[in-house]
Amino acid sequence: MADQKTPSSGLDRLIAPEIRRDRFARAIEAIGATEGVRHILEIGASAGEGSTEAWVRGALRNPHRPTLHCIEVSIPRFDLATDGSTLH
Repeated sequence: MADQKTPSSGLDRLIAPEIRRDRFARAIEAIGATEGVRHILEIGASAGEGSTEAWVRGALRNPHRPTLHCIEVSIPRFDLATDGSTLH
């Protein structure tokens, strides 16, 4: 039984962005750019593309530069998002 491998989790898979350059992404960006927004919390940031990218674009347009807090439970996705190539 020592040879049995633990099945990999679906969390180990990288997934393509689901919200990207569409109407919903533009709405997210607009909210992030809203002057009164000071903090943004995104749960399920994945690899940092899609909705996370829209939050970043909006936050960068916001004169108050809100703090973007991104949470991702998948270690491979988190590593990709934080390697510096996806997020600012």
